[in-house]
Amino acid sequence: MKLNWPKYMYEDTEIKAQFLTKENQAVLQEYEQNVNAIQLDLQENILLVKGPIYIKEEFIDQTIILLNNSATSIVDVQLETEITLRTGERLEGKFLLQAEKYGEILPDEGMLEFCRFPNNSKLAKMTLKSTEYEVRSELTYTNLTTENEEE
Repeated sequence: MKLNWPKYMYEDTEIKAQFLTKENQAVLQEYEQNVNAIQLDLQENILLVKGPIYIKEEFIDQTIILLNNSATSIVDVQLETEITLRTGERLEGKFLLQAEKYGEILPDEGMLEFCRFPNNSKLAKMTLKSTEYEVRSELTYTNLTTENEEE
């Protein structure tokens, strides 16, 4: 399975220069290798894989990977998520990855993105591994072949 950054990261010159560095490309390749090494038995058309959480002074970024296991491209993914950190702090968010900004997730490919939450509780700066928090999520999306919304 091949992983990509969202479309907007390649189109915005400021983001591209700041974010699409050799180091970050190596991180993307490492995620791709890890996903492929697991050899997931995917039963769902689209799957959310959680990665590390980065807690900064003003925000909290949850790393997510959306994997498309269907035979067609998927767009307009809506993610409702609730995260419980090991501190007991709960974060809730709703994110819409619109096709115009994020592009399509092609069959047998995935997209790596960050869901950003405000750091309202002023949690200390740290990085949490995916095993150090729990997440509940609900995904909806549009399948490009049928244009029907799936769950």
